[in-house]
Amino acid sequence: ASDVYKRQELKKPSKIKIPKQARSQKKVDQILQSDLRELSEESKGQLPSMRKILKKLSINHSRFYDYFPSINTLYNKFFLRMANERILHQKKIIEDHPTDETVQQLMKKLTSYSFERFNEKPFRLSLVKKLYKIFDKSNNNQEFEKLFDIFTAPHLKAAARDKTNTFKKMDELEFRDSIRAHAHYVKQPFLEDNNFAGSKEHQQKCYEMAVKLFAS
Repeated sequence: ASDVYKRQELKKPSKIKIPKQARSQKKVDQILQSDLRELSEESKGQLPSMRKILKKLSINHSRFYDYFPSINTLYNKFFLRMANERILHQKKIIEDHPTDETVQQLMKKLTSYSFERFNEKPFRLSLVKKLYKIFDKSNNNQEFEKLFDIFTAPHLKAAARDKTNTFKKMDELEFRDSIRAHAHYVKQPFLEDNNFAGSKEHQQKCYEMAVKLFAS
């Protein structure tokens, strides 16, 4: 019995297996977080081709389709990831909004941050335009709109503690309708082939619309 116990002690522990679904999710996150962003920058604002993506990830077509039904699905998930990163930062801006600053000042900060992100790197704006157009064709705008629901609680709390009396009185439903209307207003120029999208003029118009929607 003693020998059996010793042999069991000396036996190497078996390697913990990661479930296939978890491995797939890890690979998907890798693609979205770094590889596709890096490839897009290398391509100077052009969406990377399937060939470049496969080469970067060292996988074949068959393996790629284990993660994504199509290349546009990958682009759409990348678009949502970029949008969510921006929205989470804006949520923090709302949460940190001082009680003695107006809603106009808050809208200025939120709008400025969005457009800084659109233009923060060379060719980023060109990439955003392409991603907006592909995503719009996916008929999956509800998923995009739902991202903005994260603003509801912090905005209503900011309005409740406001000392400037500049916030429009709104309930949750009114706020969700307004924030989605504003998101549509921001998005629309990106679907058109002109230089207005992402410009200073576009930024100013979006700020003015935000004030119209959220200021008393």
